[in-house]
Amino acid sequence: MARTISTKLAVEGEAQYKQAIAACNSELSTLKSGLALVESEFRGNANSMEALTAKGAALDSMYKKQQEKVSTLEAALRNAQRAQEEYSSRVSTAQSNIERCERALETLRRSTGDTSREQEALTKEFDKWNAELEEAQAGQAAAERGVQNWQKQLNNAKVELNGLSDEIDKNNGYLDEASNSADWCADSIDEFGNEVDNSKKGIEQLAAALAAAGGVLWVVSLVCRFIYPDGVRILMLFPAGGAVLIIILFLYQRPFFYNAALTCGGLLAVWLHRQYYMNHPRLITACIVGGLVVLALAAALAFLLRRNDGTLGRVRVLPPESNYFMTWLTCAVTAVVMVLALVLGVSAGQYLLYVLAGWLFAQAVYFTVKMM
Repeated sequence: MARTISTKLAVEGEAQYKQAIAACNSELSTLKSGLALVESEFRGNANSMEALTAKGAALDSMYKKQQEKVSTLEAALRNAQRAQEEYSSRVSTAQSNIERCERALETLRRSTGDTSREQEALTKEFDKWNAELEEAQAGQAAAERGVQNWQKQLNNAKVELNGLSDEIDKNNGYLDEASNSADWCADSIDEFGNEVDNSKKGIEQLAAALAAAGGVLWVVSLVCRFIYPDGVRILMLFPAGGAVLIIILFLYQRPFFYNAALTCGGLLAVWLHRQYYMNHPRLITACIVGGLVVLALAAALAFLLRRNDGTLGRVRVLPPESNYFMTWLTCAVTAVVMVLALVLGVSAGQYLLYVLAGWLFAQAVYFTVKMM
């Protein structure tokens, strides 16, 4: 009856490889449970960027551990194959020696002399090689079983590794699609948000324009009511001044438009003082005081805009690179001229008008050069 031994006894290092594979299988089982947990957590949102990223990380961990398992199985297979070759060599050596002993014993039996002692020695050697053959054949069979077992496990491990590779490629494809979709959605959302913002800005600008128009009509009605017919002649200046400001708005930077509006307001106040102060001193004085208040508010607003990089709330009033010093200087020059008009009287009005007109021209030159 053929002798049977286990591969652990027949192949050196077999037990260590089995322990290493068991450890890999245990870690892979834990990683698979982690992947199942990720899929469970994102069951209703499996194609989201977050879900695909988490699944990709879990698959990568499994792939690396599976690669480690494949490498360990390949080493175990080579170890079993070396043992199989060694046992095969021992079997071949034992068979050769058995055949040699058999031939020698047959020769001794045919001899006529006393060969009992030689035959006894050869018989012992024959028995020794028979025992060696039996042990080598048992080891060879065990090593062969080990080779077959490791080869089977290696094939299955490579199949699982290829499957994981396919899963990773598929998940990366979904991840690319999700990323492109997210970029497209982000662009669409940005466009929609910009449209909404533009609509809100349009509504706010329309409301501001209507409020301004209402304020202008109110001022016009007051002028016509209290200083008629002089008020009508005064109002005839507004279209010309408005036309000049519109030209400045479309041809120059926005800071120059605001500065020009403040300067034109000062020109109007000084002209009114020169023309109508004698007939309407209280009204003209009130207009100049009101103009000084507006100039103070404009200077304070310039400080606020500079601190907020040209924005007032969500509304962009001035460009980020605006020169606020020119605005403050305009407020100061205009205020000084208006105060001088009250102090020096009507006779100095014409010269003060020249000062403000010259300041407006100087600003036009400055902002024209800045545009080049």
